[in-house]
Amino acid sequence: MRFAMQSMLDRVGGRLLAHVERIGDLGRHPRPERLRLAAGLLAELLPLDETRRAEVTVFLDFNTAARTDPAFGDLTRQAAEGTRKLVRRVLTRLDATGTLRPGLDLTIETERLTALLDGLGLSAVLHPELLTPERCGDVLLAHLEALSR
Repeated sequence: MRFAMQSMLDRVGGRLLAHVERIGDLGRHPRPERLRLAAGLLAELLPLDETRRAEVTVFLDFNTAARTDPAFGDLTRQAAEGTRKLVRRVLTRLDATGTLRPGLDLTIETERLTALLDGLGLSAVLHPELLTPERCGDVLLAHLEALSR
């Protein structure tokens, strides 16, 4: 089970790095495009296709197992910390390019956006008929737009 979780984390990490490379410098893009690109990057963590649905399902199952088996705690913590670091980096880059509203507390916004991603992932896996991949993407983009100028 550890191997499956570590493999999944490695796959997601590799996909995120490749996505970051494709985006390049956010500052060279117009403001609306920056939000779309940031949403696309963060959407890598959501079950928007069969591959990501399987990854989120494994992640949820693994977290459930970690509640009763402390041997898995390090990997679940690593995943949670990695998500927060990614979200913080995205928000910091958007802020540095003047995309976000001035005065936002990025620590609070990191937790809000992380909670949104977690909730969307859980709901979309448990109730895909209620929360479609398109709606997940729309909600994520709407949240980022609400943080922008």
